[in-house]
Amino acid sequence: MKKINHKIKNNQLKKDLWIAGGYCIDFDSFKQFRIIGPNNHLFCGLVDIPHHKIAVKYVKEENNVLTVKGYFNSESLNLYYPAMDDVRTMRKLVGCDDTFLSVREKDFSCLIPQIIRKIKRDGKTILKFKRMYGKYFYETAFQFEPGIEIKKIKKPFAGFKLKCASKNFPNPLLQRENFQEGNKKSKSRGKKIPFIIICRTNDLNLKEIKKMSLIKESDFKFELFKENADFVKYIFKRTKIEIKHLLEWGKTSGDRFGTIFPRDWMEAADLGVHDLTSEVRSYMYQMSLKNVNEKGEGWHEDVVGEYKYEFEVSGKEIIDRKMIDIEPHYLIGLDYLPQNFWLEKGIREKLKKVAKYILKKARYNDFIIFKKLPSSRRTKNEEYYLMGNWRDSGSAFKKIHPIIAPFDVNAVFYPKALVNIKKYRKHLNLSNKDIKDIDDLIKKWSGKKKNYLFKNSDGRMAYALALYDIKKNKNKKLSYKKLKVNHLDESYLYTYCKSEQKEIKSFCERLLSPQYFYTKSGPLIIAKNNKYFYTQEEYHGLVIWMKQTAFAVLGLSKHFKIAIIENWPRPLQKLIKKTILAITQDTIEAASKLNSVPEVYIDVNGVPKLFSDQINARNRASEVQLWSAVGMRRIIRKYYELLKDEKYKDI
Repeated sequence: MKKINHKIKNNQLKKDLWIAGGYCIDFDSFKQFRIIGPNNHLFCGLVDIPHHKIAVKYVKEENNVLTVKGYFNSESLNLYYPAMDDVRTMRKLVGCDDTFLSVREKDFSCLIPQIIRKIKRDGKTILKFKRMYGKYFYETAFQFEPGIEIKKIKKPFAGFKLKCASKNFPNPLLQRENFQEGNKKSKSRGKKIPFIIICRTNDLNLKEIKKMSLIKESDFKFELFKENADFVKYIFKRTKIEIKHLLEWGKTSGDRFGTIFPRDWMEAADLGVHDLTSEVRSYMYQMSLKNVNEKGEGWHEDVVGEYKYEFEVSGKEIIDRKMIDIEPHYLIGLDYLPQNFWLEKGIREKLKKVAKYILKKARYNDFIIFKKLPSSRRTKNEEYYLMGNWRDSGSAFKKIHPIIAPFDVNAVFYPKALVNIKKYRKHLNLSNKDIKDIDDLIKKWSGKKKNYLFKNSDGRMAYALALYDIKKNKNKKLSYKKLKVNHLDESYLYTYCKSEQKEIKSFCERLLSPQYFYTKSGPLIIAKNNKYFYTQEEYHGLVIWMKQTAFAVLGLSKHFKIAIIENWPRPLQKLIKKTILAITQDTIEAASKLNSVPEVYIDVNGVPKLFSDQINARNRASEVQLWSAVGMRRIIRKYYELLKDEKYKDI
């Protein structure tokens, strides 16, 4: 097996991935070279230039300007106008199957620069590609030395023909100072076209974070991880860089979601307790509250940059509010935030609106179901959204019924949110009238999880993924059906609430059973023993999500401590510890084999594979993802704690 280099140098996190300032540079799943920069813009996507014809040797950001140095591994090459636009538009056009080339073949008006300039300066040729929106711009410039002939072409696509005038012309870009790797000189000689790429924008929204983590890597004894020691040390450094990049530039992932998703930011903040500083976690919640409206409704996704400008010009609604799990999320994580979080009046006012929204929903609903579509989009056959929580793909609930009440929102988030409304009533400035029935509401919603309870064929208890076909008869008697699927969203219950011994015992047994969640690469988010034909090709099917594994670890860790303090039966204590060690070790092993912290991946006969590597995968996945990076650190920390802490050694 080839040894993987676990060093971070020249802003390169791994093969084909760099992060520098607000820029993420990579070769995507189609091996296309891309630069994604501030405000979720695709600064550069090279068209029809295969990976083997590009070498990147130097990546640096200074004063928010990116410089990339490298060469095209050919003496002649067509540089078509690079793909440029906002990433949302890129995702829509590219989807899961199309390359920049195939998009260009279908429609030359899409993903193109608006302004193209060829400039001669000091003997060098500069090709500038620029897009503008309002008073803002983002641009990418290619700089070539005098020895390169550059001619404009129109076929098969518009662009420039690059050609070496001399096979071995002297060129400063190929000298040691720019292309030295470690102590070895680059062997780049002849038949190559050196380039410098410079990216810049005048639309900058940077939040500088001075101290991100409480953890000192020097305090870690990485040797405890044995053969994975180098990888764990590397991944701690890498995830720190990724998290800082995402938070400072208001992103949720490196290449797909360059905006704030409140759910992702709040869950990452909760997973990051005792790792991320309290100031950072407060900031994450503060930004997640940014677009709460007067009704107290939360939001799913904001838009930025050129995409936002287009929405504003067209007069369209910008904020997406279709999710049903965001509002309670604001409240369930309050226990983990410092007092300083409450000092800002605007924060308190927004949370008060959210609390009133939750109270109203809790009073007048038996269950919280997916929202109705806007009247303009509603039809007889399609009245409700297919999604409403983190499982936001169309097949997540198998389209089993238009009316869906998911487990996490109804059995965990609303009950816990109501408890916290009572706990923080003074912080929220709620009057006695506002919470006159709070105890009744807490009682009403604390019993909701019983509606989801079912027994598997082997007798193990579990909670249904959702209730559906919910209705009342003339006598107002409630009826519903259960989507009897074992799922990892039970992790939320054990993270945010205190559970019974029998619940934890069943959860551990199922996590360790190959008939349910267990794989050698980590636990599946949907158990194998289901009758709904979930597959590995579905984004929320028989797959492994790093963040959901982290919640399973966090929930079991909490109850492991409860088990010790309350003197639960010794065999159950041992089972909890065994389960945590198994899933953390398996996950670390899988990440090491992938040399990655993937958002979502699969297990194929005991071997981890990236979800997006499947031919028929229905969604793309991000290499850099906020809650995955924070979740991986949580998994590593818990594994380390159980191995090192004397309190746990005799269990």
